[in-house]
Amino acid sequence: MNNKLLLKILLAPMFLLSFGTIQLINQNGAQDQFSQFTNENIFPVDIFKLWLALMAIFIILYKIIFFRNTLKIPKIIIVYFSYLYFISLKSELPYQSIIQTSAIVLAYIGIALQVNYLKYKNTTKYLNKIFLAFIFLSYTCIIFIPSYGISIGEHLNKWQGITTHKNTLGNISLFILFFYLWIFKFKTFPAKIITTFSVLILIIGSQSSTAIILAILIIVTNIFSSKSSFSDFLIKRTTYIIIGVLIISTSTAIISTYYQDLLSLSNNLVDTSFTGRINIWLYYINSINENPFFGVGLNQVMSDKTSFNSNMTDLIGYFSGSAHNGFLESIFTTGFIGFILSILYIKSIYHKNNSTKNKLIFLIFVLLYIMVNTFESYSINFNLYTFILFYIERLSIIPSTLHNTSATRKFEPTILQQNNFAHRY
Repeated sequence: MNNKLLLKILLAPMFLLSFGTIQLINQNGAQDQFSQFTNENIFPVDIFKLWLALMAIFIILYKIIFFRNTLKIPKIIIVYFSYLYFISLKSELPYQSIIQTSAIVLAYIGIALQVNYLKYKNTTKYLNKIFLAFIFLSYTCIIFIPSYGISIGEHLNKWQGITTHKNTLGNISLFILFFYLWIFKFKTFPAKIITTFSVLILIIGSQSSTAIILAILIIVTNIFSSKSSFSDFLIKRTTYIIIGVLIISTSTAIISTYYQDLLSLSNNLVDTSFTGRINIWLYYINSINENPFFGVGLNQVMSDKTSFNSNMTDLIGYFSGSAHNGFLESIFTTGFIGFILSILYIKSIYHKNNSTKNKLIFLIFVLLYIMVNTFESYSINFNLYTFILFYIERLSIIPSTLHNTSATRKFEPTILQQNNFAHRY
C-alpha cells in the first residue's frame, strides 16, 4: 500500500476519537451531560485507542527502521512525553494513563511522518478533507439522525453533530472557522462563502457562548488584518497581548469563583456561575492541592474506579468529566511541572516562525487557545487543538517544496506562509 495513503488511513481514526464520534456511537446517541459515566461506557473507546496504537507502532517501527533520519523531534517534546510516562506510573490507574499518553505520543509521531511525506500543500488538503467530512457528517446527524446530532436533557435541542456535547461541536467548528479564514485559500469566492457560512451555522446551532463570541472576534480580526499597520501592531506587542488576555481570562475565573459578591448586581441578568462551572473549578482547585507538582496522571477522571469520580458526585451533586478550564485540568493531570513544560513547548513553536505572516497567524491561534481553555478543556491531550499544535510545529521545520517565487522569497519557508501553507481549494 502507498505510504501516503497508509498514513492518511492511520490518522483518520485519530480525528474521530478526538471528535468523540466513537463514544457517541458507543452510547447509542445523545446523552444527558449529567448522566453518570461508567467504566463500561468508555471501555470500548480505550480498546479502539489501543487498536490505533498497535497500528501506529507497526507503521512507525517500519518507518524508523528504514528512514531513521527523517524525524527531527525537539528536545522539549521528548522531555514532555517522558514526563507524561513517568507520572503515569504514579497514577491511581496506570493502565488508563499509559494508554492515553501513548495515544498522544503516537498521534505526534504519525503527524510528523505524515508531514514529512505530504509536505505543506498536501497536508492542508488532508486537513481540509477531514474538516469537510466533519461538517457534512454533523449536518447529516442533525438533520436526518437527530437522536445523535441534537442534545437532550440539560442542553435540550442544542446541536452537537457527531460529537458528544454541544460545546465540543462549537469549539471544533470554531477552530475550523479559524482554519478557513486564516490558513486555507479557496480557489473561488463562492466556495469560501458556502464553506465558512456552513461552519458559522454549526457554531450558532451549538449555542456555545464561548464559541459564538470567539467566532465574532476571529472574523473581525481577520478583516482588520488586511491592513499592514494592524498586523504590525499585533506582532510588535505580542507579549503584552498574550499576557493581557491571560490576565483577563484568569481574572474572570478567579472573580467568578471566589468573589461572587462583586457580581451580585448582575446575578439577575447573567449566569455568573458560567453554567455551573464554579463548583467544578473549586473542586478541581482543591484536588490540585493534593498533588500540585506531578498531578494525578492523564485519563484518571472518566472512570468509576477512581476515588475522584465518587468524591465529586458526593460533594457537588453531579459528575463532570472535565474541569471546563484547560489550565486547571493541565495542572490537575500533569502538575505544575507538566504545565510549565507544555507552555515551553508552545513557546518554542512560536519562535520557529520568523516571518510576520507566520507570527500573526500563530499569535491568533495562541489567543484562541487561551480563551477557549478559559471555559473548556483543550490543554495538551488527545484532542483537536493539540493535534493542530503538532501540525504547526512539524510544518515549521519542514522545508518548502514549492518553487521560489517573488512572493515566497519575502518570507522564510516556514509554517503557515501565505504561499506555502495555504493552498488552492
